Amino acid sequence: MDTAGLVINIVLAATGIAAAIVAVIQARVAVQARREAKTAQLGAEHAEREAIALARKANEAFERQAAAQEEANVLAKAALPKDEVRWLYEHVSGARYVLQNVGTVVAQNSLLTDIGEPTGFIRPDEEVRRDIAPGDSLEFMVCSAFGAPRPRFRVTWREDGLSDELHDDTTVTVR
Repeated sequence: MDTAGLVINIVLAATGIAAAIVAVIQARVAVQARREAKTAQLGAEHAEREAIALARKANEAFERQAAAQEEANVLAKAALPKDEVRWLYEHVSGARYVLQNVGTVVAQNSLLTDIGEPTGFIRPDEEVRRDIAPGDSLEFMVCSAFGAPRPRFRVTWREDGLSDELHDDTTVTVR
């Protein structure tokens, strides 16, 4: 049985050697996996730092953009015309004209009068004071005579919050 014992010992030794080789290979694979995991961890940490830095830059850019937008809003608001009465006269047909409030507030207690020398060339349809809302108008007729000076009219009104009466004088271009 010495031969049988020897065969068994050889088989056991071969199995032990094979197990040792497998263990060495597994150890090498584990060491390589550990190195790769460490490299991946370092790469992830680097990517995290880069992501944080980029997020900070994006946040700073957003803050600059918000500040620029706020400044643009202030400039745009300042460029808007202030609330006021503005007048525009237009020829309708023949001797008929309109004086329209093209402003943004009501012209209170408005009246259109002839201020030409001599008077009588401007004839308002209304000779009573009234409020003229934005877009509303006063109508009048313009009569002219050859050689006479150009007709002139004055519109007077008040605006909310102002105690003084305002006026605008206009010389008419007769059509």
